[in-house]
Amino acid sequence: MMVTVLLVITYVIASGYILSFTKEEGKDERGKQILTNGYTIAYTIVVLGVLVSYIVGRFSLFSFGYKESMDLALIFIWISGIFNAGYIFYVNKKL
Repeated sequence: MMVTVLLVITYVIASGYILSFTKEEGKDERGKQILTNGYTIAYTIVVLGVLVSYIVGRFSLFSFGYKESMDLALIFIWISGIFNAGYIFYVNKKL
């Protein structure tokens, strides 16, 4: 299970890194700033995913186990990582 969490975190960071440097303009100071913002967003997404899964698992009307809560966190992180990569690509394309 821990391997899956590390793979998802790596996916989020790697997707932001790759997409932010797909253009030549992304290698200047603005590109580095976009990359830094992407890292910040990615780590925020990971923390929010874990917190949301914990809160849903603890305070939900339905009973979730540890595995279901972690699956919910991984799904949230995965979807948010895709949005993060798309955002970085869009901002980089706009520059």
